[in-house]
Amino acid sequence: MGKYVGLIFPLEKNHFDFIDYLYCVHMNEDEYKKQYKSLVPCYCPALKETVYFNQDGFHHLLFKNRRERSTDEKLYRLSLLPYIHEIIEKSATAKLRIKSENPLVKTWAISHRIIKEDGIQCTAKVVVIRKKPNGRLYFLSVMDR
Repeated sequence: MGKYVGLIFPLEKNHFDFIDYLYCVHMNEDEYKKQYKSLVPCYCPALKETVYFNQDGFHHLLFKNRRERSTDEKLYRLSLLPYIHEIIEKSATAKLRIKSENPLVKTWAISHRIIKEDGIQCTAKVVVIRKKPNGRLYFLSVMDR
């Protein structure tokens, strides 16, 4: 990803609203990384455990299957960073998926409908959380439902 994430036209793709768009195009990758590193562990009532943030989560926002995501996709996912804590802390249910059995890796999808400060209700946002054997829960991804 270059110095600036680049311009996209989210209104056509309906990923996020115009205010999010204006906010995102003025941030570069280092600013997003700084924002991500500022995320502190938070409790998830749906999983009854604390969720931690590590470099794997940020990397997954930029890459998928060892390939760089498109600029539009990266920008879209990075624009959802401000909602991650709210989603984790307010989600009531979690959907389990076994990622692999040897070693056992579990992922959960949790969701929460976001209401912005101006009262506009957004689509439900989904956070994916991963747990490796005998490990902590870690944030892995965020997206619209």
